[in-house]
Amino acid sequence: MFQAWRTNRVTDEIAILRPWMRLADSAIALHSWQFHRLCAEVTHAVRQDDKHFYEELASEQGAIAADEGLSGLWRKIKHLLPKGVAKRKANIRCTGPQVDDLAAHYAQLEAGQEVAYDDLLQQCAQRQHEAQFDLSLQLHLSELPTRVEVEQLCKLAKRRKAPGLDGIQAEHLQDLMAAHSDVFFQLLFKMWTVSAEPLQFKGGYICSIAKKHGALTASGMRGICSWTC
Repeated sequence: MFQAWRTNRVTDEIAILRPWMRLADSAIALHSWQFHRLCAEVTHAVRQDDKHFYEELASEQGAIAADEGLSGLWRKIKHLLPKGVAKRKANIRCTGPQVDDLAAHYAQLEAGQEVAYDDLLQQCAQRQHEAQFDLSLQLHLSELPTRVEVEQLCKLAKRRKAPGLDGIQAEHLQDLMAAHSDVFFQLLFKMWTVSAEPLQFKGGYICSIAKKHGALTASGMRGICSWTC
């Protein structure tokens, strides 16, 4: 075939292929036409779907604008942004390694020995008790937190956010602070003066984060403790 282009002569071997070439040209033309037709239909359907979605979004936002405003609109659309899509793809829930495999992997990284949680609490309490002998016997009043400072600090907590390990919403804390700030202040005052914290505050949750995108094995995870003792 390429020789025919150079010599401008068609041999018998090439002439035999002409019906097949016409059939191939017809098939290519047909599939190209179908491709462009479907592209136009898909583009129109996607645009109509987007139009319908944002019309419903606008109507819903109009109903709650007086209560939540732009924050409600942001919570409605942020999961559709590229960052939210990538976050969902990186979620290993129900597809990642088992809990036993993760525990064994993290224990190996620590190069320590397994200890029961109750024993660990006793060790923490003993360390805090021994550390109190090294505390200063005098404290300047300006170094101590005041009840007003505690109330002002609690007011800075961002509302409408997920709670921490204690499960207490910032709204509840701020509402109770108006009438019961003395109880919370006594707790923080004792923690400040003795440089210790209640045993109920000890421990935390280990969140597994993939070292690389798509990692599904225990060795490919990095453990991040959300609260440390």
